[in-house]
Amino acid sequence: MFMLRSILRRRRHSPLLALVVLATVGAAACGSSVSRTDPAPTYPTSSDIALVRIGRDGNLPQLVIGGDGWVYFPSAESPTGGVSTSDSASGFVGSGRVSSRPAAIPAPPEPTPVERRRLTPAGIAIVMDLADELGLLATPGPYEDPGITDMSTTDVTLVDGAGTYVHDASALGFDDETGNRKDLLDFVTAVGDLRSLVGSDNLGPAEAYVPELFAVSIGGAAYSADGPADWPAGVALEEGCIRLPVAEFPTGVAGIYVADVDGTATRITVVPDLPGDDCG
Repeated sequence: MFMLRSILRRRRHSPLLALVVLATVGAAACGSSVSRTDPAPTYPTSSDIALVRIGRDGNLPQLVIGGDGWVYFPSAESPTGGVSTSDSASGFVGSGRVSSRPAAIPAPPEPTPVERRRLTPAGIAIVMDLADELGLLATPGPYEDPGITDMSTTDVTLVDGAGTYVHDASALGFDDETGNRKDLLDFVTAVGDLRSLVGSDNLGPAEAYVPELFAVSIGGAAYSADGPADWPAGVALEEGCIRLPVAEFPTGVAGIYVADVDGTATRITVVPDLPGDDCG
């Protein structure tokens, strides 16, 4: 649906071509061997590469798809169609849900478990084809700023065989989107429900993800007392790619904490080792 709408939108000047596209998509849906006319995008297959990353650097991302097909996501906000902790199939925009009503910048995340599922090569191809059809596998032009200050920015990084493309749009989904903002929103919404996008046969079961290393960042003003959890007593606080005693973090390691550093309440951000980060 997303690919077809995108193709027709970009080529609406040619009714004949539109009919050809409709026939091709219809035939493919019926199991035909009809192939796309454009070359499919190529992409790295390394486990260290993030083909898709939704989320700002330094924070727990909402979705990461590695080159080897592993999909990582916070278990409390599953983008996989209701198989994980969350039973919602909604997509994500920035740090908030796509909804009919815009959400303000959300509260800092509590410590959160991370899960992963495996995409088949066919599933990866569906995701990357969608990004290609929406024009996202290219250096983006500027995204119009709607001037909304109480909503977060949607950060999407995509990697294919030709390069890396960083997209960021503020207050995405605040209003009816058009142009490149709509293309980005369509993509984020679609991958926000991977099961519907790629089909159940192309998405493996969820499993807990506990890496050997966590990226720990220290700095920034702490939130109010009812904000993030306190850093566990007795756990050494150091910055960098660290092995952490996961048993000391019973509700999940990834998230934002507060700790007393030289007499000052300081924010501590913990992100698991994921494809595309510096902990490889």
